[in-house]
Amino acid sequence: MFDQFERARRAADRLLGLSISLPTRAMPQAASGAELWASIETLMRDIARLDSLDPVLTEVVRLHGARFHGCRLCQSRRSVRALDAAGVSGSEFARDLDPVPLLAVEIVDTIITGASDATGDLGARANAIFTDAQLAELIFDVMRNAANKIAVALGADAPNVSAGIEYFDFDASGEVVADTDAEAVRRATA
Repeated sequence: MFDQFERARRAADRLLGLSISLPTRAMPQAASGAELWASIETLMRDIARLDSLDPVLTEVVRLHGARFHGCRLCQSRRSVRALDAAGVSGSEFARDLDPVPLLAVEIVDTIITGASDATGDLGARANAIFTDAQLAELIFDVMRNAANKIAVALGADAPNVSAGIEYFDFDASGEVVADTDAEAVRRATA
């Protein structure tokens, strides 16, 4: 999680001009690994409930990160909210190549790789298109989605479907609801 925080911190500095740091004093130890994981899950649910970004763009960001990390589960899923907003079925969803998704993908790549902004204008271009709330959500989405690295590293990223895709959305509490039936997901998250 510290790796994800550090990447988010650098992105917030570069894109939003925010200086965020961990306390310099020793971090208190969690009473247990279970408590630490519970805190991470709470953070992930909170991030899932953010709604400044368009659902299609959020899905483009999620899928790009899933491909980068090689998460088989994440690549096998499609957001029903994004599919509905795009007016397509799960098998037809592909990212648009217009400037906004391309810029979002560039931001994702910069955060994931930790690369420096070689052109020097990523922050200016991002701030010209996105609001601060949208950029913050994009950064948090990348951080949340990068949690799949843990499952990938442990070989625990197997998809729930052997063919086709699984649909998902988040309920009001930020929990993932997934099913092979998109309508069942819509009903469960309405």
